[in-house]
Amino acid sequence: ESSEARMVDKQLLVDLQAYYDLTSQLRLTVGTTNLFDEEPPEAFNNDLYGYAPSVHNPRGRFVYSKVSYSF
Repeated sequence: ESSEARMVDKQLLVDLQAYYDLTSQLRLTVGTTNLFDEEPPEAFNNDLYGYAPSVHNPRGRFVYSKVSYSF
């Protein structure tokens, strides 16, 4: 087994979130993680995954929304 440090290419992810107050107590939030649907860079010598799971997430773009109410 090699004692050399493994290098992994850099990756830039863009996350975006916005909210709108519908009333003073009701808020609508929408957002996305990994806006441009970037795949993790390949990391050779990782036996199972093909990427570095300690550094990168294989999930692509994720879009979400939520409604919150304050009492």
